[in-house]
Amino acid sequence: MWDGEQMTPGEQPTPDSSSTTDKTAPPASRMDGAAIALGFLTRLGPARVFSPGALARSIVWFPFVGLVVGAICTAAVYGLEILAAGAPLGARATAGAVLYVALAAWLTRGLHWDGLADVADAWGSGARGERFWEIMKDSRSGAFAVFGLVLVGGGQLLLVREVISLGGWGALVFAPIAGRAACVCLAWAGRTLGRPGLGQMLLAGATPLITIFCVLQAKVVGLMLIRWEAYVLSFILGLVVVGGLARLGKRNGAMNGDLMGASIVCMETVVFFSVCVFA
Repeated sequence: MWDGEQMTPGEQPTPDSSSTTDKTAPPASRMDGAAIALGFLTRLGPARVFSPGALARSIVWFPFVGLVVGAICTAAVYGLEILAAGAPLGARATAGAVLYVALAAWLTRGLHWDGLADVADAWGSGARGERFWEIMKDSRSGAFAVFGLVLVGGGQLLLVREVISLGGWGALVFAPIAGRAACVCLAWAGRTLGRPGLGQMLLAGATPLITIFCVLQAKVVGLMLIRWEAYVLSFILGLVVVGGLARLGKRNGAMNGDLMGASIVCMETVVFFSVCVFA
């Protein structure tokens, strides 16, 4: 996902730590951090050159990026609901789910789904140590990558369809926020396990204070947007997601952007699942 070896031509031209330092790039203000986070995680921010330190500091804005993505995708689905008001509810919900998931993937350049596929391939192989990371960096998709994308992607489509049928607009906004907060938590959990690449630059920014702040943002928004039962379940399952990915990284001696990307997709799916359970 965020490893330098796997960047695609559509990604922002972000330099790695070996080519750019804080001394060669202008200092970033707090609002610059929001622009950097948007440009790094989505298509919405401007392409720009920034230092590893600025990228690390932008991690505090990750939940804000989730809010932006969630709001745009939810607004698009709501607009579709208005346009197709005469259609059966099931048809509108199905079309809305496809629009939501596809638009979110497009806005984020598919980075998080790429991370999920890479993690599924490496984990499914049963490899350990450096071989684990070699499989994860391989640009080819294996059987486990396909299985992971079909399982999680298909599951997310079905869950989002049900959430739309239930009128759970708050969950559609909240899920991307929770996903980015989970990413920050995972970065904190693996902050001493960085591997060369863009993901490593983020780990330094995941200080305990920043992590707590990001989690609190997600908690406050979650309590306002979804039922408390779904909120509690999503929090518990989120701990399982972050804990499992952190354990996978530690078992193989490192933490990288693919694992953090997988945490975003999995946490979003957890939120939708929890809302459906307590419909």
